[in-house]
Amino acid sequence: MMNDLARKLSRRKRAAWGAFKSIEDAVKRTKNTRLRAHLFDSTVLPALTCASDTSSLRKQDEKSLSVIEGAVERVMLGVSRVT
Repeated sequence: MMNDLARKLSRRKRAAWGAFKSIEDAVKRTKNTRLRAHLFDSTVLPALTCASDTSSLRKQDEKSLSVIEGAVERVMLGVSRVT
């Protein structure tokens, strides 16, 4: 069961990064943060949360998904964790 959940989470992470890669050129061309946020909300989040309402996640799994979400957001906004 846990191994199956780990595979699903890994697939969601890859799907989120794949969704980002599909819009990466548009993100790089625009400086409008509102448009970037819209692109994130309409492409990356659905890929990351696909079918998440049907499975129960542990706190550790939720944290893992939020880390990926934050990482993609930082890349989209061009923000570094090191300031």
